[in-house]
Amino acid sequence: MIIVFSELVGYIGIIWLQGSWYKHGKLTEGRFALLQIAFWSLFILTIFLAISTTTEVTIMGIVLSILCWVVGYPMARWMYNQMFLPK
Repeated sequence: MIIVFSELVGYIGIIWLQGSWYKHGKLTEGRFALLQIAFWSLFILTIFLAISTTTEVTIMGIVLSILCWVVGYPMARWMYNQMFLPK
C-alpha cells in the first residue's frame, strides 16, 4: 500500500513537471505521451507484482502493461492534442 501511495505522489510530480514544461514551451506531444504511459505501465506492473502469487498473475501484469503501451500511447497523444493545441 505504501508503494502505491508513493507512486501516486510521484504522479503528482509528473503532472507538475509537465505543467512546468508547458509553461516554458517545452512540452511536446511525445514527452506528454511517454511520461503518462510510462507511469501507468509502472503502476500496473507494481500492482500485479505486489499481488503476484503465481507466474500467471505476473505474466498477466506484463501483458496488461504492453497493452497499456499499444492502446494508451496513441490515446495519450490524442489527449495532448485535445488539451494543449489551440483550436
